[in-house]
Amino acid sequence: MRKKILLIITIICAFAVTTYAAESRILISPFYSDSPDDTTALMTTLTAKAPAQTAVLDSSEKMPELPVDAPLGIESESFIKELSKIASAKNSEYILSGNISRSDDIYTIHAVLVNADKSTIAYRTKISVFKSDQKYDPVPDLWGRIQLSLEGKSFPVNNLKVSKGSSVNEIAVEWDAVPDCTEYLVYRGNKIDGAFELAAKTKRPALYDTKSAIGLKLFYYVHPVINGVRLDHCEPLDGYRKPALPKGEDLRKMLGTFTKPIPHLTSDAAKIASDHIAIIRPLYQNRTKLNLTLYIVQGYIQKKELFVYRNIPEPVIDTQKRIITLVSADGSYSILFNNNTFFTKVVKLNDDELTKRLLRNAVFFCVPKGIKEVTDDNGVTRYINEFEAIGMCTQYHKESRDWQDTTMVFGTSNKELKAKMDEARRKMEGRQY
Repeated sequence: MRKKILLIITIICAFAVTTYAAESRILISPFYSDSPDDTTALMTTLTAKAPAQTAVLDSSEKMPELPVDAPLGIESESFIKELSKIASAKNSEYILSGNISRSDDIYTIHAVLVNADKSTIAYRTKISVFKSDQKYDPVPDLWGRIQLSLEGKSFPVNNLKVSKGSSVNEIAVEWDAVPDCTEYLVYRGNKIDGAFELAAKTKRPALYDTKSAIGLKLFYYVHPVINGVRLDHCEPLDGYRKPALPKGEDLRKMLGTFTKPIPHLTSDAAKIASDHIAIIRPLYQNRTKLNLTLYIVQGYIQKKELFVYRNIPEPVIDTQKRIITLVSADGSYSILFNNNTFFTKVVKLNDDELTKRLLRNAVFFCVPKGIKEVTDDNGVTRYINEFEAIGMCTQYHKESRDWQDTTMVFGTSNKELKAKMDEARRKMEGRQY
């Protein structure tokens, strides 16, 4: 008899010191999944690591059908009522159920703890395990979250702020400190519905991310950690590092490379070149006027009010709006150019080879227009510098040593920019109006 009493006391003491010693009785029902293996694996771990006051619903028990709008189907009113009935029949105050899903590199658990008496959700949570975090076991955190919620404790991350292009060096991620928090886990991803990775562990409520790619739109969320339990994260917010203006060409050094003789061409190529040059020869710039234009431009380049770019890949030509869009080879910036003459004298010829050749050989004189948001086919967004070209010089034979006599100059047709150019030219020429 004495041994039995000692055994009972020992058991009671063991329950008293366990982390999950809650008085509430929780019934664990099978989680829903398209993969029986996923369900079996999770249920095994849930059962093994469950608090003392839990019971597991027998697999032979009939479960309600999951509504078609899974995983949020586990939160539907009809489903919650069915779970409540099951819990009440088993003399349990709460019932835990959920849905498991896999998408690309993400394993997700949506879980709901249902109050059987009220037929309401007492607590809901979502835990994601990413490919970069495969060693992470979500079950202890799930039970830890449930325990804290039953104790009426909440540790939300408030006032998350993520900088949007305020610095070329970093993305600032800041939030209000969480009381009793021993650590924060900051996760980062390039799509709000895609895979995230652990960006940092920190004991202070801030991260200054210098390792993020420049211009890449990134989403951040924060998990507070209390007594080793990774709690629910806040809603993700996006930010990005400001892309610095790309270094342009040094005009004088660039012109110093214009030393190439006319290349030797086959008879067919020579015939095509001759025909093309005959078309564009009336557009050649007068040597004196060309040199004056370059002289004026040089002053603005030195003050970094104007940037020179060339060797831009294939352009996109909008003949309706008469706008040419060019994107740098590395995708870090784009250039808009609008010139009515180029469209009426060149594009209108419907000779794609000539048009593209002149644009590939072109030198663009650009002013910063701002930051542009670009999203690729995979849903990843980047912020790049956008420029508007106030002018373009080009030749038929690239970097020809005869450039002073064979160059075409096309100025912008943007009225606002054109007015500024005319004013600058008048000042440089010393004219009085």
